[in-house]
This record gives sequence, structure tokens and C-alpha cells, in this order.
Amino acid sequence: MKPYTIELSRKRNEKPGYLVPVEDTALGFPIRRVFTISGLPNGGKRGYHGHRETTTQCIVCLQGSVEVESGDETWKLDTDTLGLVIPPDNYIVMDLKPDTILMVLCSTLFADDVRFETNTK
Repeated sequence: MKPYTIELSRKRNEKPGYLVPVEDTALGFPIRRVFTISGLPNGGKRGYHGHRETTTQCIVCLQGSVEVESGDETWKLDTDTLGLVIPPDNYIVMDLKPDTILMVLCSTLFADDVRFETNTK
């Protein structure tokens, strides 16, 4: 299965600002791990790997923007209401713009993750 985008709903409450809840029912997989990618004041490329077997991920851009490339497709993420779901066996490269912050939700714990580092699976 190829990567695909999902819409996340933005909720307004009585206080200033917005809330964007992310639940595994919207993702289609259980959330077992969450991590962030940040600290690239000049931007840069990350990824250069994929995940085998059971690891599915959803990338959400919390600040800035990122272009995610997988196969012959590219997605631009620049809002917290758009997630890019990466099913197993998809090699990705991410091009983060300066000061971008990403949140990544994963279906497996770090110890259970099986990565591959080349684009040939």
C-alpha cells in the first residue's frame, strides 16, 4: 500500500487557540509511540529509510513545512490538520524547511521496529 493523506479536524474551544485531537480511530492503527523531529534551524533532509513488517507511521507538521518523497510521489505538509500515513515497506526522504517541527505517530514500539536503509527494499 502506498502512503496517503488524512484530514485531522481542528476544534475551537472557548479559550484562544485551537485543538487538533489525533485518535487511532482516525489513523486506522493503534498509537504505540510518538516522537518529534525538530532542531534544524537551517532545515535539512531526514529519513532515508523505511519500516518493514508492521510499522505504520503518520507524519504531522506542527510548525514550518516539509516535503515527503516516496517512490514517484511527493507530499507537502504545512498544517497540523493534514497527516501523511506511511504504511510498511515505503522508503521515504523528508526535506524539512528551516525551524520545522514534526510529530510522528507510530504503530509499534521502538524496540519492535524493523528498518531498511536502502530504496530497494
